[in-house]
Amino acid sequence: MRPSYAIDLAHGCIFVKWGQILAFPDMVAFHKELVQDPDYRSGLNKLTDMRQANIDSQSNEIEEIVSDIANRSGDEGDRKVAFLVGRNNEFGLARMIDMMTDQTQTALRPFWRLDDALAWLVLPETLGDDLSPAFLATR
Repeated sequence: MRPSYAIDLAHGCIFVKWGQILAFPDMVAFHKELVQDPDYRSGLNKLTDMRQANIDSQSNEIEEIVSDIANRSGDEGDRKVAFLVGRNNEFGLARMIDMMTDQTQTALRPFWRLDDALAWLVLPETLGDDLSPAFLATR
C-alpha cells in the first residue's frame, strides 16, 4: 500500500501518512519511489504518521529495514526521522530500529504525540493536528 506524502522544502521535512496493513517491503518500495520525486533532497527530515497503520513484520524484515537505513545513510546525510505511533507494537518496533541504527547518520525516534514529534523535528506546532490527506495536499 502506498502512503500519502508531501515534501515541504520550506520546513525541510517529508510528511508521510501510512494507513491499514503495512509491511516492511512496502516501506522500502515507497522509499525507492520517494527519492525519484523531483522535490526530494538529501538531508530532509521525515515525519512518518503510523497511527492508522497495522504493521505486519517478521524479525528478518526488521534486519532488512535497518540494513536499508544504514545503506542510505551516507547518501541522505544527517537527518531525523520521527515515527508517530498509536500502539505499543509500533512504538516498540520503532524503538528497536532506533537502537539498531545508532551508528548511522539517521536519528530515529518514536512518538506518541504529534506535538512532541514536531518539537523534536523543530517544526512549528501549527503545521497540522492529524496529517490528513487534506493537510498533505497543502504542503
